[in-house]
Amino acid sequence: MKNKYFLILLNIIITFVSLYFTYTLFESYKEDQKNKVSAYLDKRIKINKSFIKNAFITIQNEIESNEKIFLHIHQEALGILRKRGKINIEVLKQELQKKYLMPNIDFHLFYIDRNYLVTESTYLNDIGLDLSSIPDARQELDHTELDNAVHQSNVISIDTINSDVKSYSYAKVNDSFYLELGFINYNIKSILKETMTNIQIITDQRSQLYRIEQMLNNTEYYDNVLEKKTHLSKEAYIKSLKKFHKETGTDNKIIRSNREERILKKYLDDAIVFYIPLIKKDNEYLEINGDFVLELYIDMHYENELNERITFYSYIFILIHLFFLIIIYFFTKKYHISQLALEKEKEIKASVLQENREFIILMTAHMRTPLSVIMNNFSFLERKLSQKFDNYLTQIDSAINMLKKSYDDLEYLSTNNHVIYQSTIVNIGTVIQQRIDFFSSMIKVQHRTLTYIFDEEVYIKINDIELERLIDNNLSNAIKHSQKDSRIHIRLYQVGNVYCLSFASKAKAIKETKKIFTKNYQENNDAQRGLGLGLFMVKTICSKYNIFYEVSYEEGMNLFKYYFKAQ
Repeated sequence: MKNKYFLILLNIIITFVSLYFTYTLFESYKEDQKNKVSAYLDKRIKINKSFIKNAFITIQNEIESNEKIFLHIHQEALGILRKRGKINIEVLKQELQKKYLMPNIDFHLFYIDRNYLVTESTYLNDIGLDLSSIPDARQELDHTELDNAVHQSNVISIDTINSDVKSYSYAKVNDSFYLELGFINYNIKSILKETMTNIQIITDQRSQLYRIEQMLNNTEYYDNVLEKKTHLSKEAYIKSLKKFHKETGTDNKIIRSNREERILKKYLDDAIVFYIPLIKKDNEYLEINGDFVLELYIDMHYENELNERITFYSYIFILIHLFFLIIIYFFTKKYHISQLALEKEKEIKASVLQENREFIILMTAHMRTPLSVIMNNFSFLERKLSQKFDNYLTQIDSAINMLKKSYDDLEYLSTNNHVIYQSTIVNIGTVIQQRIDFFSSMIKVQHRTLTYIFDEEVYIKINDIELERLIDNNLSNAIKHSQKDSRIHIRLYQVGNVYCLSFASKAKAIKETKKIFTKNYQENNDAQRGLGLGLFMVKTICSKYNIFYEVSYEEGMNLFKYYFKAQ
């Protein structure tokens, strides 16, 4: 009897100890999951804040590189008006555009009366806009009133209607009106748009960037920086936005996060929304027209589902545990240890993969602006320098194009798994000719010549960016690996009911014609070796569009052929 009670008591003790152990383990696991989610959220916030700040640093560099030429254009326009009087504003713009043609740069002109009202403009949405209520514009107009000189605003403006990024300059023409110029850099808009796209890719498509503007009547309003859906004029659009008086409290988290300069959050069923005050109007990077708040959505669907599943299974486990105490005790411990090890290994691999992808996105973002500056300045030098520098300029142009081609490949490789490349009907002959023009300087520097023959115009349904990647990698390989002073042949011709695009170059025969399309494979280790990704990228594109390809060696030439159906 004593042994019986002892066994019962022992069983009760073991049961309670085991149940307590299970409960403790469950709570510890939940706390661990909570800490992981918290660390994950903090990391996402820091990464996305750095995306935006890096974008503004890039914008600052882009703006500074064009300040002198913008000032020169305004001075030219001012001289015309002071000499000829007020002329048709569209005619004035056309005269300036004939003299100053810059890639990815546009500008608008504005006539402003003495009451600071925009009376005429090449940008129709600004006609009727009252600049007296805009502090930065009013300040620069007052300055030019005093000295009659051109004043460039230090404030970068993001247009309220179409999100174009503009820098403005002002000058008094005479006692009856002022001249304002707004310079648009489309590279900058693409930087902001791509930055938000990258943020949405790694977080949620609902994430948005908002700008908060202060008005002279002590009110403020906000609008989405990139998403615009309005046909109103700028004056009407601003009036339509809800105004928040600075002395009155509000529950709007976008306004509150900016006023209180702290991160606010809101919980949804499938996400946590963070409102992150990013950059003030006066900041260490550049002056901008307004304060910026990032609305960041972090998907929590998986975490919520995981917590619900953990809770449900824990109850089932406790019930089963009452009947199979000893077996569950040993097997649960062993299972838990193995699961922790597996989860840790998976997290490490996932973290490394994610960090690598984010690193590539950041690197392509950092490469974009220096490459744009080099290309813009090279175009300027090419126009200004004499013919005796042609050889050097050609070599520089070739190097720039090689860098641009590598950048395009890297950008495509980093986005093709996340960005949908839509197909369109493309004239393949036109695209080939454009790419030949792009590689012309490289062909000249490498002492090669090129012939291109096609029987007729051929149209194919494909994304134009992916078609460029296919053509560029074949053409660059032909230039790189062909013999000096040899000729490269490109043909586009019909074979039965399909068309064939072929690239032929005189060179040593390729030994492993199948392996060259595999990732990271190198045919040799000479000084001309690449990254081993070009033909792998071509293979991926061919697989996507059902393009058959083959490699052969005929009459001393390596011959790459691509077969496809025309539209």
